[in-house]
Amino acid sequence: MNKVRVQETIPRNNEHARTIARFWSRPKDKEELLFVLTTSSSDTARAQAMASMALVDKVK
Repeated sequence: MNKVRVQETIPRNNEHARTIARFWSRPKDKEELLFVLTTSSSDTARAQAMASMALVDKVK
């Protein structure tokens, strides 16, 4: 079965930004995919959203 881990953080220096990270992997994989999404509720933010994906070593 595939495995998903979720980690949410709210940066201390900006109450308008919200970041969520999700890790996905299969049980036998040595690496996992990391998806990160940051959004802003501020009308004056330079960017309203930023997304990224990376292949990282699996945390044991």
